[in-house]
Amino acid sequence: MCWHFNQSSLIRCAYDEDHIRLLHDAEATRQKILTGLDWLKEQADADPHATMIVYYSGHGWLEQNTNRYYLLQHDVDSHHLADTALDAETFTAHLRQIPAQRLFVVIDSCHAEGMAAAKHQLPSGFSSHAMPEHLIKTLSQGEGRVVFTSSHGKQQSWIRPDHDMSIYTYHLIEALQGKGNQAGDTAVRISDLMDYLSKTVPESVRHFYYKPYKAKQTPFFKLASGNFPVAVCPKHAAVDGITGLEEPEGQVPLNSPFYMERPPIEADCYQAIIRPYALIRIKAPLANGEIVFNDAGASSC
Repeated sequence: MCWHFNQSSLIRCAYDEDHIRLLHDAEATRQKILTGLDWLKEQADADPHATMIVYYSGHGWLEQNTNRYYLLQHDVDSHHLADTALDAETFTAHLRQIPAQRLFVVIDSCHAEGMAAAKHQLPSGFSSHAMPEHLIKTLSQGEGRVVFTSSHGKQQSWIRPDHDMSIYTYHLIEALQGKGNQAGDTAVRISDLMDYLSKTVPESVRHFYYKPYKAKQTPFFKLASGNFPVAVCPKHAAVDGITGLEEPEGQVPLNSPFYMERPPIEADCYQAIIRPYALIRIKAPLANGEIVFNDAGASSC
């Protein structure tokens, strides 16, 4: 399920080794993916305040007659796709049963430039496609649900020229390790990822593939609510836990782990900020954090 992340990268983001499950290559079967999601549900049942992250990297195909979407895991049979692939409805149902207050799902599908192309030939009646927006909307429903996809619609998720990983995943790893954060930040938040990916992914795709293919790739973000931390900046991370948190006093920065979120208005603002010519008017009672949010929003534009 996770093709390109590795154990050491996630530990550097302050995730305990016992809390990480990686499925890649032959391990990434349909059954093991669903079993892994069931395991994640068990962890959320035990600790509903935990932050859960699910990352998928691989092909995504859309059946044109039925409009059903499939994720292609390692053991799929392209000649019997409907019976062997992981359909999006099943995937979504398993994710929605996870009771975590914060669930972050990343789908890097619709791969271009050779990712498993020889293994999975596109059958008749199917098209290579990013996860459709109606499925993303369903998946993101509920408080604390965030869904990222690597591209829009029929856009492809382009692979780096070294074929090591996709451009999107490369920049996602950078962002999780604090590449897009400001000096002094202690945590990497959803908004930090959005800001970094929305800039770097289109720029890299344009640099590598615009001339030969006129390629474009625009990451898609869907938030129900929340701008929660998903990683600890490297200089504040330790294998045995999180260190380096500031002593809260007076106004705290937006990316502080002590910053209190106000769903759903903040999620709506983050969606608006990344659009060209966005205008947001914020009015709130004294000491309710609107100055902090306004400063951070202005710096993101």
